[in-house]
Amino acid sequence: MIKSAVLAAVAVVGIGAAAEAATFEQINLKMRYEGTTFQDVIYADLEDDEDTGSYLGDVSSIDAPYWLKHQLFGNLKIGDVVDFVAEVFYGSSDAPDGNYDNGGSAPVCNFAGKDCTGTGFAWRYPDGRLTLGNDFYEDISGYTTVGGSLSYFLFSLEETYFSDDGKYIYFVRGEDAKFTIVQPAPVPLPASAALLPLGFGALAMMRKRRKRVS
Repeated sequence: MIKSAVLAAVAVVGIGAAAEAATFEQINLKMRYEGTTFQDVIYADLEDDEDTGSYLGDVSSIDAPYWLKHQLFGNLKIGDVVDFVAEVFYGSSDAPDGNYDNGGSAPVCNFAGKDCTGTGFAWRYPDGRLTLGNDFYEDISGYTTVGGSLSYFLFSLEETYFSDDGKYIYFVRGEDAKFTIVQPAPVPLPASAALLPLGFGALAMMRKRRKRVS
């Protein structure tokens, strides 16, 4: 049974070594929330029959009117320190065939309390920039070195919203939440490296068993 486990572990590690194109990275960062920008805000006063709508443009969460609600991180205050924890398998290329899916994945992904496991695109650019995204118009992008900036962008799909008091109707093209890294980033590893502990553990078990037999 132990021999079978050793052979299986070696086989899995071998498969991982043959797929070096898929790079694995564990991320465990501390980030400081810097605020959110609401993009292309348009609103109208429902109590004013002559109000045909007004364009506010991009609005900072610091200056946002009371009726403008967060879809992302409304529970955070500027300066709050939060976590970004993920296990990322990077895809094979940058945006193949123009699609936002390169075979990347993040089976473990939590960004400031928000689940981000729906990633279908994962890539590290030559300058170190990280991008994780999906076809639901959400993406994480930026730099994971200390002092670097990461943004979480949500595209609203042209949805309209109502204020809680029912006085205003408004449209927001998207939300762009900014974070600054306050803890060093991990070093990316080949995908096979994530499987090495399994192989080493099985080999140690086999060695111990042989000593007992001899």
